[in-house]
Amino acid sequence: MAEGEERETGKRKKLRYDFLESPSIKFFCSLCHDILFDPQLSTCCRVSYCEPCIKQLKINEEPCPVCSDKRFPIRPDPGLKEELDALRVHCINNGCHWTGRVKDLEQHLNTLTGDCGYALVSCRYNCGMTFIRKDATKHVCNDSNSTEMHLVCPCTAIGCTSFNNERRRGYSLSRHISDNMEGHLQLLTRYAQSLKEREDAVLMRESNVERVIEEGLREKDGEIAELKESVKELAVLLETKENEILDLNKDVKAFKRASTMLTEERSVQQKAKYNTFERHFIMKDFNLYYQPNAGKLVWNSDPFYTHDKGYKMSFSVDVVFGSLRVSLYLLRGEYDEYLLWPLQGSINILLLNQLNNRNHYTFNFIYDDNTLEEIGNRVKPGRIKSDKNVSASQKLSYDNLLMSSARNVCYLKNNSLVFTVSYINLK
Repeated sequence: MAEGEERETGKRKKLRYDFLESPSIKFFCSLCHDILFDPQLSTCCRVSYCEPCIKQLKINEEPCPVCSDKRFPIRPDPGLKEELDALRVHCINNGCHWTGRVKDLEQHLNTLTGDCGYALVSCRYNCGMTFIRKDATKHVCNDSNSTEMHLVCPCTAIGCTSFNNERRRGYSLSRHISDNMEGHLQLLTRYAQSLKEREDAVLMRESNVERVIEEGLREKDGEIAELKESVKELAVLLETKENEILDLNKDVKAFKRASTMLTEERSVQQKAKYNTFERHFIMKDFNLYYQPNAGKLVWNSDPFYTHDKGYKMSFSVDVVFGSLRVSLYLLRGEYDEYLLWPLQGSINILLLNQLNNRNHYTFNFIYDDNTLEEIGNRVKPGRIKSDKNVSASQKLSYDNLLMSSARNVCYLKNNSLVFTVSYINLK
């Protein structure tokens, strides 16, 4: 850290600083290599210099020492100065433990108004002696060789200024006091009057302050009263809203109960719509339909609905070229105008194995976009020929109906076939 000292730079002193931490290279002048004093920035090459160093170069009409620009344009660098002023330093006077910012050091060291107790000052009575500031009182009391120079008129504090001139003419302090009693009395009277005026002014200010405080308190009391009323209104509003929320919660609970009931009802309806209803259809006297001379003899099931208020259907069974043919029809139903058309979904008709409850044969009928319109569409009202649509048909050979020990099946038993609609799944 640098040893503290001062150098004259015109009217101000250029200080050397004792930094708490070593400063960055940017805070040093490129000419004198000391810490920058009133930083100036050369705009030609962006280099910073002390103001006194730049001033000397300008007087000598020298170009920029870095880029040799003869114009050598410069301007103050307030940003860098602000950074420099914020650096922390020790007091440069031996024995002083003060630390602070660079910008505060000059005031700390000021011999007239500074607060450094170790600053070297001269006797204010021009006796020629110097001493550190904290010993000034001791010097006045004990160390002066010109005691008379330290004597002060007791009325100096209230405006007496004549003793210094009289002292130069050889007057003693006692003579000065003796010769100026009337003047001193007038000074005391004026001083007492000024004290009274100041006291009155203070009392007036205190009275004004009290009045302002009282007015402010009254105003605040009014505001507090208004706030209390607002709080009461808000409390009532809050209670109202809480009651509304309770009512809404009751409504929500009621809605949830209704929604749950509706969901359960829909679930029951869906189950009725899509699940098996296990209704058996028995085709008796099968041999009547299988005889070669049976002709076009056809067995028809009773009508059934796919679900509650659903599609009305029936199926037929006949024998064609030695094969059992099952045909499924859409019939005209009383709920047709409320249903979606064409019919979309899947319906299974089982031919039951009468040996056990396994290995039933499934006739699967699918209604989709590929289904012919005359099969899946609604039976139009006023149809002359029939109240049913064209059928969708599937076949099973006669041999597969008979008893088979290997397959453990027997569909034809006691000259009867048993069918059931086992599965309905509609979109």
